[in-house]
Amino acid sequence: MMLPAHASLDLESSVVIVNQKDGEGSIGLRNTSSEPLLLHSEIIDIPEDISDVLFVAPSITRVEPGDTQIVRFILKDDANLKVERLKRVSFEGIPYAEPNVVRVTIRQNIPLIIRPAQLPPNSEPWKLLKWENAAGQIAVENTGPYVVRMGAEIQVQPSGDGIFLPRNYILPGERVVLRSQQFYPEIRKILFRPASVNGYLLDNQEALVVEGQVAGR
Repeated sequence: MMLPAHASLDLESSVVIVNQKDGEGSIGLRNTSSEPLLLHSEIIDIPEDISDVLFVAPSITRVEPGDTQIVRFILKDDANLKVERLKRVSFEGIPYAEPNVVRVTIRQNIPLIIRPAQLPPNSEPWKLLKWENAAGQIAVENTGPYVVRMGAEIQVQPSGDGIFLPRNYILPGERVVLRSQQFYPEIRKILFRPASVNGYLLDNQEALVVEGQVAGR
């Protein structure tokens, strides 16, 4: 029986940061398997932002066993950035294999954040979120210029009930209503788990909920 050829890639980071002032960002990927890999790197748009502001180099390359390949994400000259932008990046390692050998590829998909040149780093961008009680439903608005990532579940206090964001990020200037079958007209606090710049979920953070309007997504 012909055994499958396995691919194995180690990423040096769980997120790619592209700084406009540098014109690019990069990440190293190490081939930890015993065979050469064909590495395919691809930028993936999120539904809310399909702008074509980056290109990847190299998009396809061979990586020998034990070697590390640096993949660069280069901003186009006409990129107009005022707030952070969010993309995702897919890395696929495809092993070279003999005929009739099953090839098992590995694919990793991580966030990519584009940071404007004039925008300083902020390790706690979730503090710029505004939480509202919108007629018994919880709404959240990102009042800052930073992408905020977090766990999808929000805990209502003091009941501890869980309600969910439609996705695990909130873009700059975006307002999202967390739809729930239950109404919370008296809610004043919630707990949520923000993500660090490197993408790791942190401890619960408490936020005050103010009166708001129903209008929103």
